[in-house]
Amino acid sequence: MLTVATAALWADDLRIARAADHFDPPARTDPLVNSTPDAAADIADVYVWHTTDSLVIAVTFAGPQVNTLPAIYDRDVLYTINISNAGSPTDPEIQIRWRFGKDGTNAGVQVTGLPDGGPPLEGPVEQTLTRGAIQVRAGLYDDPFFFDLQGFRETRSTGTLSFRSDRNFFAGQNDTANVVVPDTIKVDLTRPAGFPNGRRLTDSVIDLELAYLFLDVAKQGVNVLTNLPLGPQANDVPFRANFPYLAPPQGNPPGLTPGGTNFNFRTDAPSAYVQVDRMGNPAVATAVIGSSAKTAYNDDSPAIDGTLKYVPEIGNTLTALTNALADDFTRLGLTLCAKGA
Repeated sequence: MLTVATAALWADDLRIARAADHFDPPARTDPLVNSTPDAAADIADVYVWHTTDSLVIAVTFAGPQVNTLPAIYDRDVLYTINISNAGSPTDPEIQIRWRFGKDGTNAGVQVTGLPDGGPPLEGPVEQTLTRGAIQVRAGLYDDPFFFDLQGFRETRSTGTLSFRSDRNFFAGQNDTANVVVPDTIKVDLTRPAGFPNGRRLTDSVIDLELAYLFLDVAKQGVNVLTNLPLGPQANDVPFRANFPYLAPPQGNPPGLTPGGTNFNFRTDAPSAYVQVDRMGNPAVATAVIGSSAKTAYNDDSPAIDGTLKYVPEIGNTLTALTNALADDFTRLGLTLCAKGA
């Protein structure tokens, strides 16, 4: 079956959908739920930030995985980044897509829809592909997400804040990823990079998102939880200062030498694929979309989100979490932004 994984970036002067989405939807991608998970179509994270003169998009997927395994390059999966910077924010004007192919044992990547209007950009993975100012590099990298997954699960099940800053589930593990500098997309460089104006690799996005969801950040500031700290505040290995920015893979995985020239990329139209996964704000698809709605949520699109279909689901979950966590936040001397029901 041909499958598609979709990331949505509403980039109206960089209004961007951020994501932390490993193993979601569980029925399709979580090995604890599905004995044959579709790992290749499981988007892990989306990072989007601007440098002094360009936009950088990094999409990680097929992870985390132990650091002895190779990258996952499935030629039956189509990855799409939807970008809107005009008109309706849920109507993409730019759709950057990529897929993988093989030349013998060598893997290659083909990227289409780049905003310069040129032909597909293709070549071996683990090699930087360029055209003008455009840069693309697919390969295996250290998983850049730092997060106490055990603490998150305990918090949800017990209603007590259980995060630890010295516990990072993703440490020492790897992801497959594609990093793109698309060159011609409009961004507002006067606004600071970083969550919620995009997402940098170094952003402690879960602590920031929890503050936005539950606390009065006008009084306490957006960094109130990162200053505690609530969860881990840095990756376990340093990121690169320059493209492709992601840290090299950990361990000794095979398949890091680029090669091949005649890759067998599929030519199927996007309409031939079945959507498996899509992105949302951190803590949305994973934390506030209930188990019974996760698959349907990942089948839908930003246009459906615009109809407010999932607002009751999100509202009910946030109310329950507010009721459960209010005493913990109060004990820390923090002010909630809303009252529970």
